[in-house]
Amino acid sequence: MWAVLQVLVPGDVYVAELMVESYSTVDAQTILSILNSTTSLHVNSAQGADYTVTLLQYVLVADCLIDGNVSSCNCSTGYTWSNDVCYNYSCCTETTCTANVSHITLLCVHKVNVQISGSVKLSSGTWDTNKNAQLQNALQGLNGLQYLNITNSGTGADFQAAVSVRMRTKKLQDIVNTLQTNLPATVWVNTSGMVTIVSPNTTVCYESSQVLTCILEEATDSAGWNMTYNGQNFELNNGTVVQLNNCITPEYDSCTALTLKKVTSDWAGMYECGFITESVRHTARTHLSVALLPDVITIVTSPLTADCSQQQPGSVNINISITIPQSTENYDVWWSYNGTGKNPLYNTSYNDSLVYKFTANISCQKTSDAQYINVTFKNMEGQKVTAQVDIPVIYEDSTICSEDVTDGDLWPKTPAGATVIINKCPGDRFGYKSRTCIGPAWQPVFNYCFNQQLKTLLKEADDFLKGRGASQKTAMNIFQGLTNIPNSEHSDNFADVSASINVLTLIQSASNDFDLQEEVLPIFAADIYIGPMTASNVTMSPSVNYTNKGMVTMLSPNTTVCYDSSPVLKCTFEEATDSAGWYISHNDQLVELYPGTVVQLDNNCTTPEYNSCTTLTLKNVTGAWAVQTHITVDKISGLSGSNTRHCPFQLWDMILFFSGIYECRFTNGSVRDTARTQLSVALLPDVISTVTSPLTADCSQQQTDSVNMIICITIPQSTESYEVWWSYNGTVENPLNNISYNDSLVYTFTAPISCQKTSDAQYVDVTFENTKGQERSTTVDIPVIYADSIFCDENVTDGDIWPKTPAGATVINRTCPEGRVGYKSCTCDGPAWQPVFDYCVNQQLNTLLNSAESFLQGLGATQERAMNIFQELMNNSASASSDNIADITASINILTVMANASNNIAFQEEVLPNFINAASNLLSKTWNAVNTSTLYSMSSDFLQALEVLMKNIKFNTSQGVNSTNLQLKFCSSSECNLSLFDVGVNMNKTNGALKTVAVKNLTDRLRNIYSNMTPTSLLLLATLQDNNDRLIKIRLDFPNNQLNITEALCVFWNTTAGNWSDEGCTVITSDENHTLCECNHLTSFSLLIFNDEKTSYEKFKFTLTLDIITNVGLGVSICCLLIFLIIESLVWSAVVETNLSHFRHTAMVNIATFLLLADVSFLASTSPDVLSETWCLVLTVCKHLFYLAMFCWMLCLSVMLVHQLTFVFSPLRKRVFMFFSSFVGYVCPVLIVGSSYVYTYYTNRPYYDKKTCWLVFERLMEGSIHAFLLPVGTVILTNLIFMVIVIVTLVKSSIPDNNKADDKGTAKSILKVVVILTPVFGVTWIFGFIQLVLDQDTPMYTAVEFCFTILNSFEGVFILLTGCLTEQKVRDKLRILMAKSKEKSDTMKNLTSATDPNVKDQY
Repeated sequence: MWAVLQVLVPGDVYVAELMVESYSTVDAQTILSILNSTTSLHVNSAQGADYTVTLLQYVLVADCLIDGNVSSCNCSTGYTWSNDVCYNYSCCTETTCTANVSHITLLCVHKVNVQISGSVKLSSGTWDTNKNAQLQNALQGLNGLQYLNITNSGTGADFQAAVSVRMRTKKLQDIVNTLQTNLPATVWVNTSGMVTIVSPNTTVCYESSQVLTCILEEATDSAGWNMTYNGQNFELNNGTVVQLNNCITPEYDSCTALTLKKVTSDWAGMYECGFITESVRHTARTHLSVALLPDVITIVTSPLTADCSQQQPGSVNINISITIPQSTENYDVWWSYNGTGKNPLYNTSYNDSLVYKFTANISCQKTSDAQYINVTFKNMEGQKVTAQVDIPVIYEDSTICSEDVTDGDLWPKTPAGATVIINKCPGDRFGYKSRTCIGPAWQPVFNYCFNQQLKTLLKEADDFLKGRGASQKTAMNIFQGLTNIPNSEHSDNFADVSASINVLTLIQSASNDFDLQEEVLPIFAADIYIGPMTASNVTMSPSVNYTNKGMVTMLSPNTTVCYDSSPVLKCTFEEATDSAGWYISHNDQLVELYPGTVVQLDNNCTTPEYNSCTTLTLKNVTGAWAVQTHITVDKISGLSGSNTRHCPFQLWDMILFFSGIYECRFTNGSVRDTARTQLSVALLPDVISTVTSPLTADCSQQQTDSVNMIICITIPQSTESYEVWWSYNGTVENPLNNISYNDSLVYTFTAPISCQKTSDAQYVDVTFENTKGQERSTTVDIPVIYADSIFCDENVTDGDIWPKTPAGATVINRTCPEGRVGYKSCTCDGPAWQPVFDYCVNQQLNTLLNSAESFLQGLGATQERAMNIFQELMNNSASASSDNIADITASINILTVMANASNNIAFQEEVLPNFINAASNLLSKTWNAVNTSTLYSMSSDFLQALEVLMKNIKFNTSQGVNSTNLQLKFCSSSECNLSLFDVGVNMNKTNGALKTVAVKNLTDRLRNIYSNMTPTSLLLLATLQDNNDRLIKIRLDFPNNQLNITEALCVFWNTTAGNWSDEGCTVITSDENHTLCECNHLTSFSLLIFNDEKTSYEKFKFTLTLDIITNVGLGVSICCLLIFLIIESLVWSAVVETNLSHFRHTAMVNIATFLLLADVSFLASTSPDVLSETWCLVLTVCKHLFYLAMFCWMLCLSVMLVHQLTFVFSPLRKRVFMFFSSFVGYVCPVLIVGSSYVYTYYTNRPYYDKKTCWLVFERLMEGSIHAFLLPVGTVILTNLIFMVIVIVTLVKSSIPDNNKADDKGTAKSILKVVVILTPVFGVTWIFGFIQLVLDQDTPMYTAVEFCFTILNSFEGVFILLTGCLTEQKVRDKLRILMAKSKEKSDTMKNLTSATDPNVKDQY
């Protein structure tokens, strides 16, 4: 037995390998336990010296079992075979090694992750499977190979591999050499994970010097560094910034150090080092973060000089603009005048620049000192840079140069000795012009506006000098660029010549560190041409100085936050300010944030230390609120290629407009103090689009066990590295890889769908997991057609193919016409197709909906943006092409979103015209919905949005708005009398304003539970603004346009219930001309008219009352039945001591259980119009079955009681009763319900009525209702007879006594029997049968109907009272249980008192 352990010992700290040998089998844990008790070891060095070492840590690396010549070795978890074991004994995989390797030092090594990528370029021919196999076989020889991917590229191949051990470069090079010979080809290999890189792990200071070091244990041919800058990769060489050094040590045979001197923002980025041996290059990467300061500061003043010659003592205003490149650094910026003061500045974003503007008051008090302005920038590390601009001042007695215009440039009046600089150049030139005033005369203009190409060459030459991209190729490109400049028509001027000389000067300086080769000489010689210099004087530009100080403190998450979390950002400022606000970078602009569903602002977080404070909470953040690439994709469709040819799809609205840069601002007068931060979110896909091909799995003709389904999953491009897998029916996870297409990631796989028939739905789940371990899944339902399935045949509608589909399944087609986005769906109601539901929305409307959603979330929620949204909605809804259900639904959604937003942002009256006209346009559409429930939902949402918006839009001076379908009017007086579409409105109030809107063409689209009433075409919405009246009374005068009016009902729209209601509204007068309504609340009002002369309003109200009684009674009964069952479970053992009691309570529990289930089913079906046909059928079957079961158990109970009463000395045996009751109570109801359903199914008769979700009555003895009435009638009649028998028996037993007292007792007994047995025998249902024989118009019918409703809806209450609580044994048992509970409680109290030291002895 051998065990190999790595031991860490103190002192200089060494890692040693300890081998333990035993001639008997010893468990490795035994060795570890011995070492655990060992604190030190004595060891001998190679020279024989004796040392004592202390064990710090030990790890079991490998163990071997040797039995004679048979050896078996294994590496521990986290370790793998060393290169010696692999290449000398062919043990290269993570399996048991049977070679005798126990004597090898470094038997196993710790696993590392080494990535290998390479390319093969064939010398001739094309890549084929044979060459693919050669490459695969060669790379399989690598030690610890984890995976290998090979991609064919026509004349070669690319490959990626990973190994778990640092390989020998020679071994890898031998593989490369073999491939280059055998293929033949040129092979290049890159690795990462072999090289160790050491670099700063925090942000470094601006202009500091940093060292990056790369080390490798093996000797290599050469080493080098590269840097990624502005999306390009540059080789680094020695220069004024870059210094490269060789740092080889005895431990590391390859080492290279990169020193960066005085780093600026240009040197922040990704760095890569590389060691090259022949065709193999080992690399490592790191990122360098630099605390930035602006490298270029551009200052513009207006006017260019301060003219105090005509000014009385005081000052002159100079407008100053400071421009710097865009930066991720959060600068503190301020300006000072003549070195004094500190005035904070805030920026605005413009293109790729940040602009700071302010006005400086230049003193007209004469002084010999120069007047100047300093602008200072401070970064997060406390470093500062200052730019200075000199302000030429003209005093009253100054010698000046008069205003002059030269070549279109205006040179203002300027004091002698001053130089004026104009930072504007013509056309595409870059630089400045300057002119100096000497005495009263101007000097010639110095023009340093040079060619833009020269500006680029100057930048490249400056980078070359610093060491970035300093190669022979770059030098030749720079010289070639200079060669082209003088040949252009505008290059023969001093600026271009001077810039060209500067380029040559920079390259000359760079040649001191970099050896230029002779290839540059011909191009260099051509560059020496110098055009004529026309400038007579050359001056230097203003100097830039560096200094510092800081203002706003921002607290924000410093790590990536979880998806759907609620991060908090906070800004504090020591000084008190006027206001505070938050902004987010949006489309390269700062957009202000307002309260919304995502944004929450709080400015009440000030403390004694900080007088200004603001907090931003982002609720449930998604990727849209984090750092993102700007992507705007309206529509992608029609992928192509071998991997995507089955995936036609549309992905719309991938608008990732947030950049994740947040800025807080404190404003005080014209001064703003700001701070910035970035928010990073662990992403999950917000939009997951799924496409299947084919749309359904057809197993009807299939001979095999499964059908293949190609599934495409598409998400927007993301910077998140997702783990993605799919599973079928919730089992087996299969990893997925993506391909990138445009701005999307596409995952394609083939799922085998089982053809084994099952009632369970078939589905595929696709799950995305982010770096935080959060998951998001999408489910794809797969409709399967089995051999005996009812299905809809393939159908083509408007060019769309709807495939063969099983009954009950819905097929979704995500292809829309050009200019529209969304989907179409069609449901198979076997064997007929339902109408197609088209939700392909106009692309502009979809974009507008997204804009409204961002408004609701709090992004840029301004009045101007709200007006733009309503304006675009009005324009779009006016178009004839928008008259379809998809566009109308989207438009209503926009109104709903804006209504929700108005709860956070108060809209002003300016939005009213656009809003009213847009809503009116929508009401002019046909609203041809697929079904009535959709129509009801749309109309209710429309009205609710209208109500909320009218309530929240603030009225000021508007006189109202008129449109085709909406008329808006306001009233500010105390007595309001308005007329809208001939509807009169009257209301008295003490304050505030009345806002009213009359609406046409909506009432007939709203749900109407008043089946015998028709709404008028007008609806009137009324609301109050700034009113505090406690009592409200409004009168509405509706014109009557309907014919044959019998009665009218004043109603309002109950948004909670989604129905009309007359609560709080009454009809004052009604005739053939008008109806006057009065209501004590404000909302949306209308008028319902009875057109059916056979129906009266009183009858309708009676029906509503019965419905309320039914619902309340059933609810109470359900509660009572639950209590009954709980009590039975508690007292069961005490009340079933005799067979008779057992029989009775068994029957009662079953009666209560089935009545409970029946009542629940009845309540669930009280609104049949909102139930699907499937649910309606299920609830009908449940009610039929449960009520029958209840009556059957009532029959069992009555039979048992009569038998016991009649045959006193022949008691019923328990087995007989249980068999009889089980058959009657369970089997019979199932047989009756099943046979009735089968009969109606095969005779094509209806089993249930969709309007009532109950059985059908056709005529006498026809209809499924008789499968309920006949059994129930039989049971009731039988139970009634049995109850009479019980009463007669009681009467007979009391006859011999023959006295009045006994007669009275007998009467009481009979009454008790009737009261107790009536509910449990179901006798109350006899009222239902009486209803069947009465005429509905008779008063008796109404009374019977009322009794039937009350007695049977509260039946559960009666069963609790008569079937449970009236029994003495039940009451006694409950008292015992309550007494025990109280006794236990008292015991616990006494025990607590006895153990409490604070309780004094009372005795």
